[in-house]
Amino acid sequence: MSDTLYYDPLERVIRTETAKGFFSKVEFTPWEERNYDENDTVKDSSFYQDFLENYPTNPTEAQRNEKNALEKATVFYDTPVIRVLDSLGNAFLVNDNGLTSYYKYDIQGRLIESIDPRLYAANLSQGTTYYNFKYRYGLRVGTEENPVNPLVTDSTDGGINLSLDNAMGNHLWNRSPRNFDQVIYYDELQRKVKVRTKGIKNDGNIATDNVVETFIYGES
Repeated sequence: MSDTLYYDPLERVIRTETAKGFFSKVEFTPWEERNYDENDTVKDSSFYQDFLENYPTNPTEAQRNEKNALEKATVFYDTPVIRVLDSLGNAFLVNDNGLTSYYKYDIQGRLIESIDPRLYAANLSQGTTYYNFKYRYGLRVGTEENPVNPLVTDSTDGGINLSLDNAMGNHLWNRSPRNFDQVIYYDELQRKVKVRTKGIKNDGNIATDNVVETFIYGES
């Protein structure tokens, strides 16, 4: 047996019923999504209700283990992941069991800042401006299937990473927070032919400069 999926008039999955008798669901409003997994709905599931209703006086070890698992799952009953949406449909606040993450987007819907629950709570209570990641992009507009790589990735933990694509949208150059440059060379068909890595010291001198990968194609 397989899962059974239910859709709303907009063809969004709103309920998934498993073969065992559990289910997950999604509730939509214009500005919010509530995602309930199988633990969030466990008390309402047919398996849970039927299992407890027919639980024997002298259960087997398997039945005791099953009941123990169900009781642990009920701790998470009715604790959906709540996504608050902006006017473009992007989730800028995500509340997962009381922990809230924050996301900021540009006018094209590209992520430009993210803050995890720990730092977001500190910002609210202490008035700080902590963040986990910030991103900056060029002028090229990508698609959902082929998103644009950010030119700058600013990580609180990892530092600043610089990146550049070529005119065809393929990754061309990258400088890591540790001052290592990586350059990717392509042929006329935009196939990789060489990867070169260069290490740069803090004083600007070159520490290492090597071709680390080459690619040879059958017709070349």
